[in-house]
Amino acid sequence: MGEGLSIEHECQELENLKKEVEAHIISLKERCELPQAINLWMDAYRRMGVSSKKHVPTLVAMFNRVAKGKPIPTINTLVDSYLVVELRYLIPVGGYDLAKIEGNIHLRTSSGNEEFIPLGSTEKELTRPGEIVYSDEKKVLTRFLNYKDSELTKIEAHTRDVVLMMESLSKEDKLEEALEELSKLIKRFCRGSTSTFIAEVGDGPWEL
Repeated sequence: MGEGLSIEHECQELENLKKEVEAHIISLKERCELPQAINLWMDAYRRMGVSSKKHVPTLVAMFNRVAKGKPIPTINTLVDSYLVVELRYLIPVGGYDLAKIEGNIHLRTSSGNEEFIPLGSTEKELTRPGEIVYSDEKKVLTRFLNYKDSELTKIEAHTRDVVLMMESLSKEDKLEEALEELSKLIKRFCRGSTSTFIAEVGDGPWEL
């Protein structure tokens, strides 16, 4: 979590970090090295019964974008910070503006036909029965675990408090290191304070 943040549109120091990560990913492509994490997430979506070609995992989509020579997008200093960590450690990161959350956040399976408005859109989608979603008490926040975030809870320049989620599929992931770096970047580029914790599937519930 991040609290009391001061988010800006962009920062040159952060842009320099983004360029470093971009260069590393392009070098992987040039050496024809596909990181294990990419295959793991593609396989995880297939196991969930989701077409990993039609619904590309967020991490895979961003990795492919950068590998093709396109820059990491500039959204704001909070989102850009977590995109740096996501691509450096190849661990998906997503988040919500806490002021837009109603009640508790749940990781659950959808009953189906729940309304969802994806980031950057005004069009409603309906969830499938059994798909894994994050939700609060009133709405779905993310489809297919980490495929799409909601427009209704997006992080903007006026956001002051956030909750960010990482999902790890392998014990080889440097999850604690990634959390530590994300915390440092948030404090460096958005100020405020941070707190972190790691939960195993089946643990909980937790209060944020």
